[in-house]
Amino acid sequence: LAQKGVVDETAGAFSAEASEKLDSLAEASLAARSDEILISAEEARGLAYQSYTRGLSTLNDLIKAVVYFLALVIPFCFFLMKLVTPYTDLNRQLALFTAIFVVMVVLLQLVHPAFEVTTMPQVVVLAFIILGLAVFVAGILIGRFNASMNQAVEEALLADSMDAPQSRLAGAAFMVGVNNMKRRRIRTTLTTATIVLVTFTMLSVISVGQDVEPVQLSLGGEAPYDGFVFANPGLGEMDAVQAHRMRTHFGSKAAVSARVWVERKDSYGVYIPYEIAPLEPVLDGGGAVLNATILLGLQKDEDGFLAPMPLEPGGRWFSSDDAREIVLSARAARLLGISPEDAGRRELVLLGAPLLLVGIIDDEKFEKLRDIAGIPVLPLLIEAGREKQVQAAALRSDTARTGLLQAGELTDVPGTRVARAQDVAIIPLELAVSLGDARFRTLSVKYLPQPGEDPRSVSQRVWNDTNALMRFQDVRLSVGLKSPVHRGEEMTRVDAGQYAMVSSSSAQVGGFLKVAIPIILGATIILNTMLGSVMERKREISIYNAIGLNPTHVMVFFLAESLVFGLVGAVAGYLVGQMLSLGVSRFIDLNLNYSSLSVMLVIFLAIATVLASTIYPAMMAAKAAVPSGQRRWSLPQPEGDEIRVNFPFVYDADRVLGACAYLFEFMRQNSEASVGKFLARIGPLGKVKTSGGGEEDRFAWAMLFNIAPAPFDLGVNQKMEVYAYYDETVKAHMLAVHLTRVSGEKSNWVTVNQPFLEALRKRLLSWRSQRPATQETYCSQGAELFRYAPELPVRPEPGTA
Repeated sequence: LAQKGVVDETAGAFSAEASEKLDSLAEASLAARSDEILISAEEARGLAYQSYTRGLSTLNDLIKAVVYFLALVIPFCFFLMKLVTPYTDLNRQLALFTAIFVVMVVLLQLVHPAFEVTTMPQVVVLAFIILGLAVFVAGILIGRFNASMNQAVEEALLADSMDAPQSRLAGAAFMVGVNNMKRRRIRTTLTTATIVLVTFTMLSVISVGQDVEPVQLSLGGEAPYDGFVFANPGLGEMDAVQAHRMRTHFGSKAAVSARVWVERKDSYGVYIPYEIAPLEPVLDGGGAVLNATILLGLQKDEDGFLAPMPLEPGGRWFSSDDAREIVLSARAARLLGISPEDAGRRELVLLGAPLLLVGIIDDEKFEKLRDIAGIPVLPLLIEAGREKQVQAAALRSDTARTGLLQAGELTDVPGTRVARAQDVAIIPLELAVSLGDARFRTLSVKYLPQPGEDPRSVSQRVWNDTNALMRFQDVRLSVGLKSPVHRGEEMTRVDAGQYAMVSSSSAQVGGFLKVAIPIILGATIILNTMLGSVMERKREISIYNAIGLNPTHVMVFFLAESLVFGLVGAVAGYLVGQMLSLGVSRFIDLNLNYSSLSVMLVIFLAIATVLASTIYPAMMAAKAAVPSGQRRWSLPQPEGDEIRVNFPFVYDADRVLGACAYLFEFMRQNSEASVGKFLARIGPLGKVKTSGGGEEDRFAWAMLFNIAPAPFDLGVNQKMEVYAYYDETVKAHMLAVHLTRVSGEKSNWVTVNQPFLEALRKRLLSWRSQRPATQETYCSQGAELFRYAPELPVRPEPGTA
């Protein structure tokens, strides 16, 4: 890595430590100290493995950084092509886009070390292109499918989808914002240069590294001893080789107590018990047999490790770790008809072999024995059918936080319970290991004061050894401290107690405070630029509003400009920064971070800075698009039991009946099922004579409906009269609506008409976005609807609504 210009300080530190351990291994070999040889070899192997895995993750991270950057290069090339191209021909635009992409890839290959450390660097770009084309083709297929579905719906309803025009308008607004940047080339260039400098500053200052210090979680309570417990969540089985290495590593400096479970299960996860019976018949025993659910293997040194074993009088603990002896609980012994006086004199048969019963243990006291973190000495039993869930819980350690919480809740796993003493038979550890179904479950290490050592310094030895262990082993430990200790070079105090600790490789990000001032300056410049753009484009905004872009669309094209500024400036700044570093690093010590997290942080922080700086100007632009200052339509005040509304839409004489038919179709669609915002019953159609004397204003067209607005349980009903009349002021036809309450509370009637009238407004607003062919169809339908329309005796002056 170093030869290719990539430095990973963490991997280098692990490698240096591994070399030191190998040197000490050679010294120990010369001195023939076998214990030190095993310890140094184990530590060197672990440190070398950590160095290798971190170096490998660095290589993979470099490739990910290139992939992330290439993903941003695609929109960068598109926006840059739009900004610099004078062409409107699609083929020329595609050719320019391809040329920009090729140049970007070539520059990236020249400056990024990921292409140096890979065997076939072209494969990275080729794989990305294939992936991009696959996504592009999938997008085309999905778009065509959605378009065909929308077309089928539009043909059935004789109306364009009301969502499609909005999306098309939003897309058009976005492209308007991008194209507007070409008209102000100097401003665009200077603003982009500002973002490039901010990005280069962040790239040079922000650092991303890995934290290798273990993380801890206080478990509360007083520690039973100075030491730690190594166990998996749910007390899952431990690798035998790892358990052997741990016992070897700590056996010379502390007391080590391992615990083994021997268990058998059928295919359904049900325990197959072990039959234990007296070798010789027991008086009044009745030939009873003990079915032990599980065998527990403990060491000779377990007696006194946590506390003296609660043996009944006359009994004793194991004489050695491989003795053919057995200990039962008092309840289990009574089941076999054995009394405490039989300890040491009676043999029991287990798996066809005789074992000497050396002691009988008190059930309640034994069940209360707890190690650090509340780990019981007795095994955990898993409910039938829940074994896979428990194993999955033991393997969930994707993050340091997850592993930390699991280390603090080793026995709190759903589907498990602590076994009763009478369900267990206790045998020596080595005897248990010799059985075929034995598995190591916990490993406890207890530190004792050395001759003349201050007892308070024992806790510090525990802390130092556990931290050293976690540097070359990915483990989760439960640590007990009888006295306070100090952590790290800062000598941070850690209080006495019980802690869960887990190896950590979490990412650390630094340098944010150093780039705060450049970010604030850049954001201020962009804010000032965009505010000035809003002020000078107020007339332009009013034109956009007049041609159909609503305030949201106006906001969109200002945000589009900021997005283009951010993306082009950030990508260019990242690439320029990498290129400058190659020359600057020859004169000063300037190292840039190539990690994928650095790419995402720097680029997305630059884009976020630009977008955040544009939010207020975009809101000002949206406000400028609404001269009245009222973006939401409000319901007119009712006059008694009537509400009169003049919709602000105008129609010429050839289209007004088409708009009426378009609205009539909408009412018909809501006349058969009460699932929408209202239920309509179609009334008569006709014309109303007005006071006008001209050909166009002599009649107004009328449509009558009975409406039940939702929610229907309020019991609101009303009559609705729709008039299409000629307005002398605007010299065009307009629509007016009269609503008359029939039933329901007046307050409820006013409330439910807000969404109802908004639905009518949205329907009428979408008339202009319909295709010409669709409008012609509705105009023909409208002419048919009103061809023989009678004269209705209703309001003579609809235009006074």
